[in-house]
Amino acid sequence: MTSVVDMKRSIADCFKVLVNRIERMTPLRFVDLGFIQESKLSYYFPDLCCDDFLTFDYLYVLTSEGVNGVLHVLYFGDYINVDWLRDAWIDITGGARQLRVENVIDSNVKDVARYIVNQGKIFSYVAGQSMYVRHSYSKDWIYRGWRSDFDKLKFVCLHKDRFVNSLLSSDYWRHWHSWLSSRSAYNSDIDMWISRNL
Repeated sequence: MTSVVDMKRSIADCFKVLVNRIERMTPLRFVDLGFIQESKLSYYFPDLCCDDFLTFDYLYVLTSEGVNGVLHVLYFGDYINVDWLRDAWIDITGGARQLRVENVIDSNVKDVARYIVNQGKIFSYVAGQSMYVRHSYSKDWIYRGWRSDFDKLKFVCLHKDRFVNSLLSSDYWRHWHSWLSSRSAYNSDIDMWISRNL
């Protein structure tokens, strides 16, 4: 998502406004506004009622590219009509028209993850670029307290000399994924999971 010279507000604030608009959208509003035919509602929104609000969970990386920054956004949620999205972004920013949208399918999840990681130095363990400004994500993107859990797991994996069953550093990503997949089974207790699995 791009910016223009005379923005109505900062690009980060523009995105907040956009998120509010998306979260107030319903399938029926797309029809009322002329962006979707009523006969296509069950195709685009198979799990939503006409008056249900859209789900929109996101991660964005803001870079200093462009005139006032560029947002690289990855989102999971309900279908959003691209024409509506473009019109909303033009209105919110005051004229930013460039918007590139791609559908993510299971076969290219790794490519998408690599793209997002390479857009900015999100955390100390992620390679970055000089144009990184900041990142943000929705409250439901990942569970609260995840960073503490990740740091504990990384510490155990990286300090094999201190722990009998520690792993090589290259293994902690695999174990992090395993932990995320089995959180509910361990009552969200990373220490118990580590003691049982590492």
